[in-house]
Amino acid sequence: MYAVAMAGFVVGGGYIWIYGGDVPTLSAPSAPNQNVAVGAARMARAHATPERPRLMLIGNSVAYKLAPGFTATGEVAVLNAAIPACAFPPTIAASFRNPATNQEIVGAPCHPAYEPDEENAFQPDVVLWVVSDPPEPWHYEGSALHACSEPYDSIYNRALTSEVERMKRSGTTVVLTTEAYVRFIRAGNGMGALTLPDRTVDCNNQLRREVAAQQHVRILDLFDWTCPHGKCVTRMDATVLRPDGEHYADTGATIAAQWLLDQIGQRTPASRP
Repeated sequence: MYAVAMAGFVVGGGYIWIYGGDVPTLSAPSAPNQNVAVGAARMARAHATPERPRLMLIGNSVAYKLAPGFTATGEVAVLNAAIPACAFPPTIAASFRNPATNQEIVGAPCHPAYEPDEENAFQPDVVLWVVSDPPEPWHYEGSALHACSEPYDSIYNRALTSEVERMKRSGTTVVLTTEAYVRFIRAGNGMGALTLPDRTVDCNNQLRREVAAQQHVRILDLFDWTCPHGKCVTRMDATVLRPDGEHYADTGATIAAQWLLDQIGQRTPASRP
């Protein structure tokens, strides 16, 4: 185990943590500087144990908080390239006021242009896409957007299709996930004080499944695992799975990460570059 603090990222136990503040309390989220992000990816690859598969996490705060759980399994080397509070699709404008803190949160776009450079630097065996939806209102080119309707559905489909296509160009395995219902246990900061309608989750999960089928990539049903038959589980193995009702964290993140790895079936490759 080692830990090295540098500008913009922390290296610890084979895991690169690109940080921008205390999740989910970010008041002005933004993507890391390109040089910092790509440099972190190179360092993550350099410090990765050769026998372990390399996993690149992309998405927003749910992915971001899951990363330590993957590291805790000891099975993979992790690059946390998620951006807390970023908005997907990246072309929509998402902003909201946190009623608990009265902070105005403006979501930075997910998937910055340099993301493929991070992938090239890290050379992952698997890219895992884990995204939670921002609450409405959403805007696109000056017009309001709403879930489960056009043109939002088409924008979402195009954005996710584009993301999958660019991330799998190098031959890397791309895996998508569905998202679970938000079931806040307690009021908190940032996203923790807000409610996301179940209908939005249902509609966006269907869009994810459609893109996965069209692009011939796997999709892991994190929704069904967390909320079987629509009834969300609070604890697993006596552990609180999502302490704030949205983000898998602490031991809950390790349990979720282990389940995801079991579904991916990613084990030590026969040969490594």
